[in-house]
Amino acid sequence: MAEYNNNGSFSGYSNPYKIADILAPTKDELDSIDVSNMTGVKLTAGTDGTYTAENQAVGMYLIVVTKFDGATTYARAVASICYKNESGANVIDSKELTMATTVQAPATWIKKTTEVKVDKTAKVGEKDVTSAKIGDVIDFAVEINPIPQYSGQYPVLNVVDTLSDGLTYQEKEGIVVTVDNDTLVEDEHYTVEYADGVLNVNFVVNGKHTLNDYAGKKAIISYKAELNEDAVLNQGDGNTNDVTLNYTKDSTVDGDNGSDDDKTRTYTFEIDGSATGTTGILNKTGEKTEDKAGLDGAVFTIYKEDPTDKENAEIYTNSSGTITEQGTVTTKTVDNKKGQLHISGLAEGTYYIRETSAPEGYSVNTHVFVVKIEAIWDKTDTTLCTGAKITVDDKAVATISTNSEGETVVDGTGAEILNTALQALPSTGGIGTTIFTIGGCAIMIIAAGLFFASRRKSAK
Repeated sequence: MAEYNNNGSFSGYSNPYKIADILAPTKDELDSIDVSNMTGVKLTAGTDGTYTAENQAVGMYLIVVTKFDGATTYARAVASICYKNESGANVIDSKELTMATTVQAPATWIKKTTEVKVDKTAKVGEKDVTSAKIGDVIDFAVEINPIPQYSGQYPVLNVVDTLSDGLTYQEKEGIVVTVDNDTLVEDEHYTVEYADGVLNVNFVVNGKHTLNDYAGKKAIISYKAELNEDAVLNQGDGNTNDVTLNYTKDSTVDGDNGSDDDKTRTYTFEIDGSATGTTGILNKTGEKTEDKAGLDGAVFTIYKEDPTDKENAEIYTNSSGTITEQGTVTTKTVDNKKGQLHISGLAEGTYYIRETSAPEGYSVNTHVFVVKIEAIWDKTDTTLCTGAKITVDDKAVATISTNSEGETVVDGTGAEILNTALQALPSTGGIGTTIFTIGGCAIMIIAAGLFFASRRKSAK
């Protein structure tokens, strides 16, 4: 920006918009310029599709499309009016000068897009997730980009989000809609309806499109859903969350509509379960003959971290699955197979399992078993889980997959967790203890006999 002193003489240039290279401004630099309080010059449309403004001073002009309809948005551009001398140089000298106009990067009047896109993500805490444990609350975010501008009488802009049976929408917390740093207001900017697992967010309120002031920007819809006890286990399509964005390409025409969709899949896993046919992965056995095939009644604690040298290691709980609030699972018979450590509703990851109570007649196996569940993803659709690999103490023990008939197949030998039987205390000193026991009993009997004989004699 040219600056002049009080005498009207040129004093230099300023850069109030912090543009690094004034001859090549970037898209982000131009988009960051706030034009809301600026007074602009309206360009006049020509019959050949060009736009002009007559009698403008030398300088650089930011060109912004402020009115359009539908999903088409435009990049900002910079037009420069400068002097050029006879040789074409941008230098003022004593020779004849002409005026020249150029349109600079990053865009020479380009159309950004003619479509509105939707993108969906899932997080637990700050971590993007494709798997979770039953009971986890998942943060879903739906992005609409770009926000269209509608001036006609047929605006359409809404999001339809369908949750599978394994996901419970947290209706009490509702949704939050943001654009940049602005939080939009329900019933003013949008309406919300939820029924039977379907969430509908509509940005046309009382027949009017409410987001024209935000045209060209991104809107983000945020909400929460819990992975519940009806969650699909292990593989397949998982627990889906499908979103469809509906919009009109031109609000001045009835029915000129478009749409876009996206999907998230959230997986949770099961080991030694009947429903999933995954028995035989973690097998608890005893050394007694009758328990070699499997031992029920052993209690294991599941940890999030290695408890070997940590007294208060964090336990893993899953109130809606098979793990108790104390982080324990007890071995049982599943599908006629004894000693199964049935764990359901696990996220992909690493778990530390230690026996904390043994069945009667057995000692506790104190070894900490490191169990890892690693999802197997489809090579073409990397969001589709086709199975899982199970390792115990870094040794692959089983692979869960689905055959052509849709049945679960478990390949591998599984892992054996053996319990040692308690031994009876041995006799010491040969037959010495036995003889003393018999002798003691005989003395007590003789003493009792003499006592009663003496009482009868006294009575006579």
